[in-house]
Amino acid sequence: MNKKLNSSDLSKMREEVVNLKRNLMNLKFQKSTGQLEKTAEIKKTRLKIARLKTNMSQVIGEKKCLKEYFLELLYLLAQIKL
Repeated sequence: MNKKLNSSDLSKMREEVVNLKRNLMNLKFQKSTGQLEKTAEIKKTRLKIARLKTNMSQVIGEKKCLKEYFLELLYLLAQIKL
């Protein structure tokens, strides 16, 4: 994923994770009451949540690395000016 993500994309991802968790809870209730016919939906939903969380952590990690890089660069520039 070379696509640049901003904070609004992260908030959309968080909302999607919350919606998927609600859906997962409903699926589990349906399974326990015997109403769920396609039990594979539980696994698919869990995998979707995991993928979204992985993408979110990668984006956050990239932002932290970029921030640390610029801070180090500013420090080095400050040292050169002295």
